[in-house]
Amino acid sequence: MKSTVQSATPTPETSKAQSTSPQEAERPAEENVLQPGEQMKTGDTEQKEISLPGNAGHLQVEPNTELQAADTHPGTDAPPRMEMRMGNVMVNVQDPTLEVNAPLATLTAPEGTQYKLQVVLNATTTISVTKGTVWVKLKVASEKEYLVLGPGETLRIEPSGKITQGKLETTEE
Repeated sequence: MKSTVQSATPTPETSKAQSTSPQEAERPAEENVLQPGEQMKTGDTEQKEISLPGNAGHLQVEPNTELQAADTHPGTDAPPRMEMRMGNVMVNVQDPTLEVNAPLATLTAPEGTQYKLQVVLNATTTISVTKGTVWVKLKVASEKEYLVLGPGETLRIEPSGKITQGKLETTEE
């Protein structure tokens, strides 16, 4: 199954993707940049490497992932945003104003940070930091509004509000 990119709001560049015809409603995701307002879904075995608009970040998208580049317009002060619905993505941050929204948290990080974001069907969200620092703004009831993760740390947020913080498991070769 091929990944597809679909525009959420029609623009002159993406109006073809908004057609109601099933053949034209989705187009192959062969371009490397996910444009503002575009959605991406990967198939059961497909992986993709893409960039976010404005060089905000680079993503390694794993199978069965659904995400969208937020429809921010150039020339505004709005930070670049990505919406993650479900799946697995490795995020390499290139713009420190990049906001990555998951159902249970919003993530920001300085340039050069690398982390994995996993969102499963029930919205349980796991963040694993491999390089840099990630600020996590929680969207669930908690004693803390923000948590900060450093290299080698992981955080699991459940819809019930249960939060588990720990260290990444390392494998010896």
